Amino acid sequence: MELSVLSLTETKTRIEEHFRKIDERIRQLQPFVAMDIPLEDYQGYDHVTVFTGYVRDLKKLTDHLPKITDDYEFFTSEADDQMIALFIIKKYAEDAGKLLNECGFTEVKLPEGTGIPKQFIEKWVAQKQELSMKLLQTTKDMLEFRKRYAEFILASEEYLTIQVQKAEAPVLFGTTEHSFLIDCWIPKHEKNHVLETLEKDMQGALYIQE
Repeated sequence: MELSVLSLTETKTRIEEHFRKIDERIRQLQPFVAMDIPLEDYQGYDHVTVFTGYVRDLKKLTDHLPKITDDYEFFTSEADDQMIALFIIKKYAEDAGKLLNECGFTEVKLPEGTGIPKQFIEKWVAQKQELSMKLLQTTKDMLEFRKRYAEFILASEEYLTIQVQKAEAPVLFGTTEHSFLIDCWIPKHEKNHVLETLEKDMQGALYIQE
């Protein structure tokens, strides 16, 4: 039973961790989907600097970029978030960086990998659906397992509680003005001897309940 519980718990943990990793990958790639540029096209240049991120003032950026140089490629998403990708000759990168900052630029780091971002996301969304089914089934299995062994677990807990009480508090005392109470555990094979000794020593002035 213990191995089954551990196995189900570990399976659930692995699925949830995989889920989190996929969500993080989708979050990183999502900004690049609208521009539909392969990831490998953003990198690997010796003489070109690539800026990727969001800008608040797109009009100012497009108006002033030609004043720096005409030697650049500029891509924007059609969404309202104004994600941009700027490919510019390295000797103009410093001036372009200053202009971007003036336009409220927030960099979005390029994720690792190659291929079209949209295709990656479609694949990962499909994986998430499969994982959701596995997670649901594992959760159902865990609930069914707990239900099946609930009575056994409760009985085991009760037994263990009694054993702990025996070990930690073998004798408990209670007193009133004219009497005292002893609640204790004794080994079964010593019961008769203990009872006979108590009857003799107390001369019958006691009441015993088992």
